[in-house]
Amino acid sequence: MSGGVFESLNLGLDVGDENKNVMENYHRFSKAVGFSMENLCVAHQEHTDVVLRVDEGAGFSRPFRGIDG
Repeated sequence: MSGGVFESLNLGLDVGDENKNVMENYHRFSKAVGFSMENLCVAHQEHTDVVLRVDEGAGFSRPFRGIDG
């Protein structure tokens, strides 16, 4: 769905691609590898020493912040 510099199935949340394109890319990716979007956890990656253990999906609408892994 993404075009230009993002046309290779961009999944980055903070790189300047339109949110609707990134969401469509996540849907395509999840379908291709066989997982539910409800089980997905995403993060706005920041280069920190913080690693978060996640035991259940938070969904695309609730990305984690301030973590690096």
